[in-house]
Amino acid sequence: MSRVVDLTLPLVSGEKGIYIEPAQRLEQDGWNATTMSLYSHCGTHIDAPVHFGVGAQTIDTIPVENLIGPAWVADIRSVEPRALIEPEHLGAIANQFMSGESLLICTGWSAFYGREQYRDELPRISAKLARWCVEKKVRMLGVEPPSVADVNNIEE
Repeated sequence: MSRVVDLTLPLVSGEKGIYIEPAQRLEQDGWNATTMSLYSHCGTHIDAPVHFGVGAQTIDTIPVENLIGPAWVADIRSVEPRALIEPEHLGAIANQFMSGESLLICTGWSAFYGREQYRDELPRISAKLARWCVEKKVRMLGVEPPSVADVNNIEE
């Protein structure tokens, strides 16, 4: 049985890269409006090909139907902070996965959202798993941390 799951995290003003403030107030202006300033990597986000220089496609040109659909969910919450996630972590999914399907990796890391360790101690995708994803033509890869790599290590 299929179900729709919203994976977005809440945007909270004051967290890194998130600034939300009232622009208009009902009591004073007759309506409510908000001014928002968001860093492109804050909260739940998608990396477009242009982000890493692997193509010119920007986020606004990716068809929304590419961002929704059925996906395998690999529950690997036992993975340690700063660990490299390998194809072996996927268990039986690695053998059942068909070319062109989507993969979501559940690490439990969203529990650290808003804390420094969320960004600085994240488990990340190994080169071996990245190659596996390319070979399997993974349609969409979803992870809980803010990146698939160590954000403090540009070489990675």
